[in-house]
Amino acid sequence: MNNPTTQADRRIRVFISSTFRDMMRERDLLVKWVFPELRHKC
Repeated sequence: MNNPTTQADRRIRVFISSTFRDMMRERDLLVKWVFPELRHKC
């Protein structure tokens, strides 16, 4: 039997792998701006 997925059950996980110094600016941008905006829209 299929259970319908509720909005609370839906998650998208983003995994970014890098050393601490690699992609520092990009990671900061994602954490400060992109991820919060995605949470707001989704």
